Amino acid sequence: MPKEPILEFKLSKPDKFHCSFCRDVGDEGAFTLTTSVARLVADFRGHVQRYHSKGEDFNQAAFRAVQETIRRSESE
Repeated sequence: MPKEPILEFKLSKPDKFHCSFCRDVGDEGAFTLTTSVARLVADFRGHVQRYHSKGEDFNQAAFRAVQETIRRSESE
């Protein structure tokens, strides 16, 4: 069964939730509860679709995105 990202809450950082796949990468994997829980979940879902659709951690996904951008620019 493949691992999937989890929205985590840490007592040491009570003002933010974090993506379990984006450990210690700054604010890219951090989410705040600004309006509603539904908005928080939607933001997290968008983050997962953008960065972890292939089960990758943040660094792997960022590297893949850069490679895809380079390939697209070379084909233009």
